Amino acid sequence: MPNEGDSQSGGLSKIIVTVVMLAAAFLILRFVIGAAMAILKWVFLAAAVVFIAWLFLRDSGKGSSSG
Repeated sequence: MPNEGDSQSGGLSKIIVTVVMLAAAFLILRFVIGAAMAILKWVFLAAAVVFIAWLFLRDSGKGSSSG
């Protein structure tokens, strides 16, 4: 009888551990995706600023050379 009780509690603990692991994996994945999106946003903004600056420099270079 005690053995059956131990196996039941062991199964319950396995279920609890599985649920906790799934919740932790979900939270970690959500955090990683959020951080990646934030980093990509800043990289995109930096690339846009560099591109716009390059356009202005290119235009100003053409203006000075033709003038």
